[in-house]
Amino acid sequence: MADRGIPFDRFQAVMVVRDIDRDVERQAAVARRIVRGLADTGRYWAVLVYELQSFLESAAPGARGSQLWPPAAGR
Repeated sequence: MADRGIPFDRFQAVMVVRDIDRDVERQAAVARRIVRGLADTGRYWAVLVYELQSFLESAAPGARGSQLWPPAAGR
């Protein structure tokens, strides 16, 4: 299932980052550190979105060109 063009069903997990003090900038900074940390391992597909609707950035091990998402099952 894709939501706003983002195929969440191709990812193994979804994580939500919320700042306890509702500091939106700090919340975004933490989320970016997590996604970039996962990307740095070279082992995980990761996508950062806002409110599960707006794509912000992605990381993909071995992705080619502009590939943003893991391949669909069976491809």
